[in-house]
Amino acid sequence: MRSSSRMGPSAHPIYALGVIIMATMVAAYEPITYSLPPLPSYSPSPKVEYNTPPLPNVYISPPPAPYYSPSPK
Repeated sequence: MRSSSRMGPSAHPIYALGVIIMATMVAAYEPITYSLPPLPSYSPSPKVEYNTPPLPNVYISPPPAPYYSPSPK
């Protein structure tokens, strides 16, 4: 009897050959790498020394006089 497959017996080697060709193409594929242009070189910014501003004059009040509660009479 013939094969029950609709493709027939000769289709299997063709299918296998197609798979082999596809695998060969995938294995031989080399992604295209684009070379980046050289980055522009920037001159370093000049060193600037920042002086801290003088501390503000803070008035410190003297401590309050001790509070004496009147003694009960």
